[in-house]
Amino acid sequence: MPGQRGFTLLEVLIAVTVISLTLVCLAQLVTGSNRAAGQGEILAAAGELAEETLTQLLLHPDKADSIISRSRKQAMTRDWILTVAIRPCPDLPGMDLIRVTLSGEGLGRPLILARAVRHVP
Repeated sequence: MPGQRGFTLLEVLIAVTVISLTLVCLAQLVTGSNRAAGQGEILAAAGELAEETLTQLLLHPDKADSIISRSRKQAMTRDWILTVAIRPCPDLPGMDLIRVTLSGEGLGRPLILARAVRHVP
């Protein structure tokens, strides 16, 4: 009927398709950003635990066993494995290298922190 205003069925179907595709794309963006935020929180927690362990070892080398034990228990609550290695630094005589490594679920590759400190007998 000429002169009538409105949309044809084809125009409505195209509009619904465009809106649907736009909403699907937006949903994927939101999902991806939530996943990235969750990964960031996991990495921040891992970094905090590794840094705290290393700091405590530097401040209290005489309590290394209890510090490492406590940190390992904290790591296990998140299905992580914490390892600590204290070895003489080959490039710096009289210095030890303290290396804290965290690996496990949600971390991707291992998180490693290391510091060279004066040898403590």
